[in-house]
Amino acid sequence: MRCRMTISNTAYVACDVVCSLMLIGVLTLWLRSYYYRDYCWESGARSGWSMDSEKGELVFNRWQSQRDIVSPSSLTWLASPVHPGRELFKGVGYDHGASDIAASGTLVRASAWAIWWPHWLLVVLFAMGSASTSAIVFKKAKRARRRKMGCCSACGYDLRGSAGEVCPVCGKFRKPGE
Repeated sequence: MRCRMTISNTAYVACDVVCSLMLIGVLTLWLRSYYYRDYCWESGARSGWSMDSEKGELVFNRWQSQRDIVSPSSLTWLASPVHPGRELFKGVGYDHGASDIAASGTLVRASAWAIWWPHWLLVVLFAMGSASTSAIVFKKAKRARRRKMGCCSACGYDLRGSAGEVCPVCGKFRKPGE
């Protein structure tokens, strides 16, 4: 028996696909981070962001200033071998502050924040998202298949000979038309 997918099932499947693709991407970046330092950034004249992946950690930075600091640049990605002596953050964290940046011979005040976490945390989060959406899709498909065959959607008991509105096995109320 084939089950007809509803819009909500389609959304769950799409969410599962996105979580699975993100999981594969983060796993790849995690393994690569022990051999190469990946650094990606983009900046405007007064603001910018960067992402750094090295030794199992991801660091996201965002900065902003009142005056022009740098000339704008498009998205740039660099990869270099890992520096063995460099110590990174440990665990999950957040930092916010301000610093003076030398721009065109004058000091410019810029505010910045950074957030960092280990790759394994993202792997766990995306794996949980993928597993939970897969479980929901399979559970909905199983219930729809049972309803279509004339069985109780909760326990699977054959209700084709029952005249009542309640399943005699589990006590679930039958909706009209089931």
